[in-house]
Amino acid sequence: GAATATAFLAAVDSGLDLVAVGNTTLSEHDVPRIGLLTKKNSGINGPRDLVGKKMSVAGIGSGPYVLVRKWLIENKVDIKSVQYIETSYPSMGDALRSGSVDAVLVAEPYKTRIMEAGDAKLLINTNEVNQTGQISTVYIATRAWATSHMAEVRAFQAGLRRGSDFGNNKANAAATRALFGTYVKLPPEVLETVQIPKFQADLTPRQLGLWVEIMNQQSMLQTKIDPARLIIRA
Repeated sequence: GAATATAFLAAVDSGLDLVAVGNTTLSEHDVPRIGLLTKKNSGINGPRDLVGKKMSVAGIGSGPYVLVRKWLIENKVDIKSVQYIETSYPSMGDALRSGSVDAVLVAEPYKTRIMEAGDAKLLINTNEVNQTGQISTVYIATRAWATSHMAEVRAFQAGLRRGSDFGNNKANAAATRALFGTYVKLPPEVLETVQIPKFQADLTPRQLGLWVEIMNQQSMLQTKIDPARLIIRA
């Protein structure tokens, strides 16, 4: 299955013997897919204004959640001073408009929809906090299954590489966008605004290790994790 890198590491930290067998996309500073929004009249203009406020996040422990907390730490804000509320992306616009939360950490295409409604402003995009070339979601399996099915893992990884090469070829942009639309079921006019990410099939210990460093900074891991031991390459 697939999991965010942070969820994968949290599961390993809890004792599950899992490994990563492939990667999906990479972060890029010029592709702002996830951003922190607030109302224009909220009085929130920076990280320190979030103290005592409620923030919608899609998942506690998710990559964006970890990155926005990294941004708070870098700006000398106690991450425990913000209340994080799990909310689905489609519901975040209503949550912000109703005032049930003060800010939403929302992904495209919902970010653009909220902004186009005219009453929200952007505080920061998480790609500004993340390093270019960092992984986000990985494909995982149990170590027992992966090591006993190396032929299947090899074929899966080969397919991921072919798919990444196809998606990264600008000549295939229209086809890649159409394939994306098949699964996310977005209206054509919305689909056209979705930026195609950079695909990468393989991941490195360094990329996974960057998430370990950030999570350790936030006291999210209790055990010592060796990223190199968590990656299977057939």
